[in-house]
Amino acid sequence: MEQRQLLSADIALETILKGTGTAFSKAEYKLSDGKHSLEFDIFNAQPGGYDAYVGTTLLRRITVPGSRLAQFEFTNQANDPGEAPFPAGLTLPLAAGQTIRL
Repeated sequence: MEQRQLLSADIALETILKGTGTAFSKAEYKLSDGKHSLEFDIFNAQPGGYDAYVGTTLLRRITVPGSRLAQFEFTNQANDPGEAPFPAGLTLPLAAGQTIRL
């Protein structure tokens, strides 16, 4: 995982998750003004459900539709469609070196 600093965020971490064939996902974690968010962008994946984890903590199953593209965000301030709260027990903020799996 590579740490990056963005002007609009206190913390920003980004990683690329590689799958089979041409499938891949980008996971980006941000902390800005007290809002924690972990966004997954999924490309060229087979349609179906994929479990998202931080370490051994299951965040949720993300569904990839027939378009083979999906986007989903976990946040401590979930208010919009396509967002879900982080599960209880997950320690925030996330830090460089933590494992993110999809």
